[in-house]
Amino acid sequence: MNKNLAENIKKYRKSLGWSQAKLGDFLAVSQQAVGKWENSIAEPDTITINKMAELFQITTDALMGNTNKIRNIVSLSSYNVLKLPIIGTITAGFDGTACEEDLGEIEVLDIALNGYAAEECFVLKIKGNSMYPQFIDGDLVLVHKQNHVDSGTIAVVLYNGDEATVKKVIYKYGENWLDLVPTNPEYMTKHIENEDLEQCRVIGKVISLVLRKI
Repeated sequence: MNKNLAENIKKYRKSLGWSQAKLGDFLAVSQQAVGKWENSIAEPDTITINKMAELFQITTDALMGNTNKIRNIVSLSSYNVLKLPIIGTITAGFDGTACEEDLGEIEVLDIALNGYAAEECFVLKIKGNSMYPQFIDGDLVLVHKQNHVDSGTIAVVLYNGDEATVKKVIYKYGENWLDLVPTNPEYMTKHIENEDLEQCRVIGKVISLVLRKI
């Protein structure tokens, strides 16, 4: 385990005045995951390291302890605050009917967009716990509008015509099937194939967690 990485995550998290839970919310992981990183029990993946480095305003090498070339830390006030619409509730489970509704707006930092244009994104409220611990009931997630995602991506998917869910999408190019996979082992994977795929489509990619009410 990289002890420098563990120490730096803790140091820069504290420099922002953030708790482990708040950093976990920002990265869409559990507080326990952050605790494991900071205690050298586990390490974040490359995408998460890049996102933390951007948040802390340092290079990934600096975060991992590979260099002393560290940029000055800036406050979160340097990020722009955007208002995005909350357009409804989506099931983190199965058998949830898609229903768009106006639930108002929420302010998010532009860093949460991960480079996507604000007008191409919207916010959904999670219902259910099939994506626990990454997403839990009541979470607000930021979604980029798109009709295709890479295999292994968490996406908002319509199936059976009007049922909607948030799941990890797994498929193989050239094969006539896909799996909607929960992260909670208490839930089963939904396998969709052949003619049922005609009633299944991706409507967006989940790009970040924007609010978790504790």
